[in-house]
Amino acid sequence: MNPGPSRPFLESKNQRWCSCEHEENKMATRTYEFQPRRTRIEFDAPALLFIDCQKYTTDPSSPLFAGGGREGFDTGHFFRTLTKVRRNWARLVRQARLSAVDVVTTVISSRRRDGKDLSADYKKTGFYVYCPDPAAELVAELQPLENEICLPKVSSSVFQSTNIDYVLRNLGTKTLIIAGLLTDQCVDHAVRDAADLGYSVVLCEDACTTGSEARHMQALEAFKGYTDAILSTSAVVERLSRLMGRWRDVDLITGFSAFGSVAKNPTEETARRLKEDGARACVLEVSAHAVDRFVEHELGPLLRGARERGKATVTLLHLGVAEGSTEYRLERAAYNEASFRIPDVSGKCLEQRIVEGQPDVLASTAPVERVLRALQDATVDGLRPTVISDDPGRFVCNYLYFSALAASAAAGIEARVLFLHVPPAECASVEEQLTVVRIVCDALADHDESKCAKLHLQTIHLDDASIDDETHAARIRESLETSGFFVVRPSFPFETVIESARAHKAFFALPVSDKEGIKLNAAKCGYQGFGSEKLDPRRSSCGDLREGVYFRRPTVRPHPLSPGGDQNQWPNIAGYREIVEGYIEQLSSLGLRLTRLISLGLGLGYHALDEYFSDPMVTLRPISYQGASDESRGVFSCGQHSDYGFLTLLYSDGPGLQIRVDGHWQDVPVVENGLIVNIGDMAECISGGALKATVHRVVNRTGNARFSMPLFFGPDFHASIPVAGAETEIVSGEYLLTRYEQTHVT
Repeated sequence: MNPGPSRPFLESKNQRWCSCEHEENKMATRTYEFQPRRTRIEFDAPALLFIDCQKYTTDPSSPLFAGGGREGFDTGHFFRTLTKVRRNWARLVRQARLSAVDVVTTVISSRRRDGKDLSADYKKTGFYVYCPDPAAELVAELQPLENEICLPKVSSSVFQSTNIDYVLRNLGTKTLIIAGLLTDQCVDHAVRDAADLGYSVVLCEDACTTGSEARHMQALEAFKGYTDAILSTSAVVERLSRLMGRWRDVDLITGFSAFGSVAKNPTEETARRLKEDGARACVLEVSAHAVDRFVEHELGPLLRGARERGKATVTLLHLGVAEGSTEYRLERAAYNEASFRIPDVSGKCLEQRIVEGQPDVLASTAPVERVLRALQDATVDGLRPTVISDDPGRFVCNYLYFSALAASAAAGIEARVLFLHVPPAECASVEEQLTVVRIVCDALADHDESKCAKLHLQTIHLDDASIDDETHAARIRESLETSGFFVVRPSFPFETVIESARAHKAFFALPVSDKEGIKLNAAKCGYQGFGSEKLDPRRSSCGDLREGVYFRRPTVRPHPLSPGGDQNQWPNIAGYREIVEGYIEQLSSLGLRLTRLISLGLGLGYHALDEYFSDPMVTLRPISYQGASDESRGVFSCGQHSDYGFLTLLYSDGPGLQIRVDGHWQDVPVVENGLIVNIGDMAECISGGALKATVHRVVNRTGNARFSMPLFFGPDFHASIPVAGAETEIVSGEYLLTRYEQTHVT
């Protein structure tokens, strides 16, 4: 990385952060016509290489950016595009870990305090990072897990100043996927050197950036001949997802050929495509005779071979088309009955038991509910719904399903056998069906969870007076650009939080009749009964398994939620009101402090957002959870949602909170002596889309009692919030009321 000679940086520090939308939109919409060296790109034995993704190159306070930048290097452009680039790094590394792809990182780092081992170029341009310094640390998104390698380098070329070629060859790497900083410097070196050494090179273009859009584009044009492909992050993630254990761990996938009125059987094309991607897949003729042959000559040897090798589990997925269906059906059982209403391909019209000596019904040995949850949680636009079915029919699909279950049992080996009915081709494209099958295979497979990134929430120590606001702001920004959550240790005694929690638990222990005495009023203050809210109406079959009580800080300017005076309702518990009001005031001050730090981290200035928070909406909502979640039946402790306001400060006494990162749910650890903080929809709007309101939910599978105490801190009710990329504005309070009506059961 070498930005070039120093020059003053003249961009106004007061520029609105939402201007980054222009830069990010350019990154999202630009297209490239660079032709790869090969017409078909194989991700053969891939490794993911991140170049110089460290604090020295990403922190605005780094000496690298002292004086505002260097000649020809637009620091403003760099940091605006870096926001999206870092999100793409997080997406790439997560998918690589899920797909068991090796991750290698490099950092600029001298092994000598005097920097004598640095290249001549680095010495001339003043590049210097001593290995023990924090500046040599990788960014939070790329902190290495066990068995991930970070190589310190002392020149622009990682191949010239490290033993990376030796390392990659020992790892068996053939395809090198490259991302990092800067596109036209160290990334350029890595691309050219890797290609010259015989690696197949894939550049992830929107996971790189440099000092201007022109420099970025010129670099891509210059080294296009060295790459096999220049792809977007989404394209790379999709290709890496094909390498997941879902293909390797599913031992056999079957589809059926065209038959009768099903002139184009989508499962035939799906099986063929899966086979191209490395899955063990085959297509069967629609006949009982073909199924019998398959069981005898393919399935039987597969099961026996697995048992002889000591394989613990065999996984089988069978696909069939359900005529007239518009949804995907996970068949929960197979029936020992062949009642063909029409002849099969061989002309047979059977009316018999499939396997003598077997029971009438065999249940699927696959985790059907887990598969359903995986499909429900999938973040794929326009995906048709999936249901669990108990009617696989009595034709060839059921004949195969029962035969496979019976053969697995007879072989004496544990097997996961599942039949998936898919809609006909005219209802759902093959691409959509491939997506569904991939999700199903992933849910069926046994993944090593240690390969998955473990959620780590950064802690902001407001209780440490030695840390300045700029440091707090930078750390908060880093957290909000990755998971969207962080932990804060407040400056006031944490016993204040515990005292408030004790008071609310005493309230929830009261008889229902006493709690109903302060039932929710027109200003939305008071007790809300069990199951009266459904935060995820699309997936929930009933109200969420929780009860709560609302308390609101009175505002100066009247509005529907605060028409004048104190609208709160108080139970007859000694000292309760004083504790609650004191807690709300304490956390209101904390909410405003964090809002200002977020503003500072966005580059807007410490007080830049004060105009939206002169009379903020502050709501405390203690919640008591009872009962166990069951996602397969649409029963949730708290359905998935994003919060409506600017930020939420949460205390919780037990596990269950999950956040969704890159389409996967991750458990949020229980925090002691700290509050969990996340941003809501208003923060996403105010930041011009630079920050994203993270979707979260509560899944309480144990059924143990759970208590949480969120405080929602939002803009003034009447504040008009600009919407990124649009000419319209959102009125904060009107938005809140709309969301409230959408999610509360009447």
